[in-house]
This record gives sequence, structure tokens and C-alpha cells, in this order.
Amino acid sequence: MNEKTGFTRRELFPAAAAFAFIPRRALGANDKLNIAAVGVGGMGQNYVEGCKSENIVAIADVDDAFAAPVRKKYPEAKAYRDFRVMLEKEKGIDAQSCSTDPAVTTEEWVKAGVVGPVREVHVWTDRPVWPQALARPSRRFKPPRTLDWDIWLGPAAVRPFHPVYHPFNFRGWYDFGTGALGDMACHTFHIIVKALELGAPASVNASATVTRVPLGKGEKPEPVWAFSRKGVYPETFPHSSVVTWDFPARGSLPAARMHWYDGGLRPPRPAGMDPDKDLGEEGVLFVGEKGTLWSGFSGGPKFLSAAQQKAITPPPKTLPRTAGHYLEWIEAAKGGKPATCNFSFGSRLTEIALLGVIAQRTGKYLEWDADQGRFTNNPDANELLNPPYRAGWKL
Repeated sequence: MNEKTGFTRRELFPAAAAFAFIPRRALGANDKLNIAAVGVGGMGQNYVEGCKSENIVAIADVDDAFAAPVRKKYPEAKAYRDFRVMLEKEKGIDAQSCSTDPAVTTEEWVKAGVVGPVREVHVWTDRPVWPQALARPSRRFKPPRTLDWDIWLGPAAVRPFHPVYHPFNFRGWYDFGTGALGDMACHTFHIIVKALELGAPASVNASATVTRVPLGKGEKPEPVWAFSRKGVYPETFPHSSVVTWDFPARGSLPAARMHWYDGGLRPPRPAGMDPDKDLGEEGVLFVGEKGTLWSGFSGGPKFLSAAQQKAITPPPKTLPRTAGHYLEWIEAAKGGKPATCNFSFGSRLTEIALLGVIAQRTGKYLEWDADQGRFTNNPDANELLNPPYRAGWKL
């Protein structure tokens, strides 16, 4: 129960999703949803734009300056800073947005066995595009007048405002974000999880870059390396990392291992890849018994050998196509068929991603019991599953 508003965890859960449907009235296909937006300064602008066919009735954002363009575009929408107050007062809200076709083709190719049984997948990104491996700044700044810093902090412990957190760069801090992996996993994993029908992993482990910094005045040298020390940043994610999940066999599908790379790291070049080709800053590799298939995060499968690509006969289209995730969500909220990437599927992606985040933070090999919702071999990792919330924000 939230101490300030009286909402239960179930009622507040939609705030953690890109889109949430709050069933308050019966809706028909021709009715318009009453949509409230939470956080419209970044990706939230795109979410609202994607739902402009409906009624935008309320907008909550802690920073008036960042919210100004969207509020100007929807002058009839009531403005709030605190989304909890908005949810308490706006009883007519049907749905809430909160700042999350080629893909189907990739899924079809993998399921059709174009590369044979897949036991290994690699996925990499150009993130982070914000600072990580940082020490907490000691300098204090006064928050901008347009920003409600206390609400921005949310459930995190109180700390002074600093521009290293807001705007945008909060992603690299444990208290506010989930690093490159948490930022991009649900964008990148959906093709993999659907194509390979992945459930929860059995285990996860991670390794990360280690930085060394010059010794400061008065600092004692380490026993071996006398002129530098290991950089220790207990509040932020590393510059770069590799995370590996192991998934058990699923019916006739073999056990699979998925590798994640960020911070400029990439998988090794596959054997047989044309020398003039490059893996690119981001992508996915499905490694099968018959070859390796490259895909973008939104699909577009292809072989990395021109000869293989020329020889392939694309499998038939067997999966339904989509009109777009905004339209799918609106249709589902009005009682239509469930969206392709619905909350059940999204929660699976989120679980996989956050287990990897905990592996990054602990640097340990972790065994996961999905039924019990806990790690079986590391009590410290279990403590990170439910971090403490400050008063007024508990669920």
C-alpha cells in the first residue's frame, strides 16, 4: 500500500509500463480512450504522439520545462507534477502511457529452421550513450525552478540535485536506472524470446570492465601496482559489460545460451563472414547448426555471407502482421485482441533483463528459481530483488 495515496501495488503497477490499461468503463471499438501521460520529456513525447487519435486528458511530468511542448500541444489536458496525485484525482482515465513487421520475418526464419536448431545467440548495442562508472558528485546545485526534485527522486533516498542525474543521464545510476542493459533489453530481446520461445533462465552471470585511476594525494598504493588503484564506483554501472543467460530446453527446442554486450563490446566475427562486412554498432546473431543469421533489433534477417544470402529461399509468411504497437495497444484497450507484445510477454522480457542487471551489480554466477522468484545460491543478490523505498513511495 502506498503511504501517501493509498494505492495498492496492483493499482500502481501500470506506472512501470510504457502503456497500461485501467479498466473503469466498457469501451467499444468506436469509443475514444481517455489517456493520461506520465513523463513526456523524452520517449514519452513519442508515446503521446502515437496515441493522438484518442483523448489526452492529463499529463504528469516533474519538469515543467521538458513537459512544455507536449502540454502546449494538448492544452485541454490537465497538468500535474506528481503522477500519484493525478491518478487520485482523475477518475475518468481509461489508459496511461509512461516513459517503452520486420521482426516477425526474423521470427519466421528462425522458427522455419533456416539456420537449424539455435543454441547460441549474441546481442549487442551502442549503449550506454550517457556516463557510467562515476563517483557520486560532491558539489551541490540548486534544482531548476521548473523541476520538482523530490518527486523526481521518487522512492530513492534523498540526495542533492546535480545535472549529472537530470536530464537523461540518470540511466547509469543504480538508484535511478538500470544501465545499458535495462535501457535496451526489451527493445532487443523481443525477437530472440519470441523466435526461440524462451521462458525464464536457469542461470545468469556477468563480467565488466575494470578501470584504474592515478593515486590521489595521501592514498596508499596497492601491494602489486604502486602507481594506480582500481576504480570503485558503488553507485553506477560499468563502462562496458558482457552478460550471459542459460535457458533450459523447451519441448523439442534445445537449451540455449544468450550473450549480451554493451559499451562498445561486440561478439567475435562469425566464421565465413564476408571480409567487407561489419557487424555494426548493434544487432543480433542467431547461431544455428546450419549457419549464423544476423538481424536488427526490429528484424530484417540476413546472412553475413553473400553466397548464403543469395542461395536462401525465404520461408513462407506464417505469422500475423501488425499495424503498429500503438494501434495494437489502443485496440486491446477497447476490448479487441491482445497486443503482440502484451504485458504477459513484456513481464517475461523484463524479468530476463533485470536478472542480468543484478548479475552486473554482483559480478557473481547466479542460479534462478523462477517459481520461487529468488536466487538459490546468493542471498546478497536476493536483497537486490526488492530494494528499500523511502517513506511515501512504498508499494
